Amino acid sequence: MEKKFRNYIHVWEIEGFINIEKKFKESIKNQLLLKYSSYQKTSRIIGKITGASLSYFLRKENSYMRINNLFRLTNALKIPKNVVERKIIKYRDHGAQQPFSIRFPFKINPLIIRVIAHIPGDGNIRKDGFARWIQKDTRPMKILLKKLGFPIKISKSRSVCIPRFLVKVICVSLNLQPRDLNSSKLIETIMKLPRHYQVQTILALIEDEATIDVNHYGIINIRLTKKYLIEPYGKLCDSLGYKRSNIIKKSNTGFGKGSIIYQFGIYAEGIRKLNKDYKVIIRNFGNIGGLWKKDNTLRKRCKQALTKKAIKDSEGREITKNILDLLNKYDALRVKELCDLMKTDDYNRIYDRVKYLNKTARIRRITYGKYALI
Repeated sequence: MEKKFRNYIHVWEIEGFINIEKKFKESIKNQLLLKYSSYQKTSRIIGKITGASLSYFLRKENSYMRINNLFRLTNALKIPKNVVERKIIKYRDHGAQQPFSIRFPFKINPLIIRVIAHIPGDGNIRKDGFARWIQKDTRPMKILLKKLGFPIKISKSRSVCIPRFLVKVICVSLNLQPRDLNSSKLIETIMKLPRHYQVQTILALIEDEATIDVNHYGIINIRLTKKYLIEPYGKLCDSLGYKRSNIIKKSNTGFGKGSIIYQFGIYAEGIRKLNKDYKVIIRNFGNIGGLWKKDNTLRKRCKQALTKKAIKDSEGREITKNILDLLNKYDALRVKELCDLMKTDDYNRIYDRVKYLNKTARIRRITYGKYALI
């Protein structure tokens, strides 16, 4: 049975080291000594943990224990798991890592998906879950991670480590392996999530891999060298209703000149829909949830996409498609018949479009007022 997405993760579902509240440590220590009389005897009975480790963890306020070992101990004392995880105050991935404050169950939100969604673009990930994002300016990512509660040092470094904790909880939540986070499987899985999660994934894609043509009322052009990624990204745009072009294969003329790239573009109609989602994202998550270095460019292009000219051009493309589809179906039609089939009384606009299609040799006039496909 396929595992469904959950927006919360329990601590016992991941690996790592945790610290718990001081009073809770005291309570565990008292129960343990009452039941087993000593740390050494406890170690012999429950296994895996030495008496010295038990003593150090329970007596030292700033000490950590492996998650599975803590639950081996609390299970022996019959302390409910949900009670234990509510007493957790800090987590760290391994002994050398800086710990951070956290509460469980851990909530997954769209901004966490945003962090992970940068891995297929300008990021990379190892099979052990170590992930890195590389950009000229990594400050926005560091600000986002800091907002999410992770201890990140703001610097001018061109790479930033994505906390392995986030990789772990996302893999549990989406039923994926770390290697899947740089594959089509991640995008296909995100397509099943609520809209905010999908939009954050597209924003990560635009931030890392898109060019936005403002000067010529152009499309938002997505370019990738990985065919296995471009196709699911296109489907994700379709899922969100962002009208786009077909995917094409071409020779790269920019960085990596001569290599093959794959691309598609989001049309003005799709940009208008993206603009609506973008406003909701900014309202709910603030500017850090939007685009970073491309925010102003997107806003300008969205504004253009809302002009009368852009809307009229979009409507014109739709009319053209309908005319060609009808001529393909009925072989030959008069303008009045086209209007009737399209359920419109705007005869002049349909006639103008028919004249344009005839002039550009996409249809032909077969008799007075009657047209067919070429």
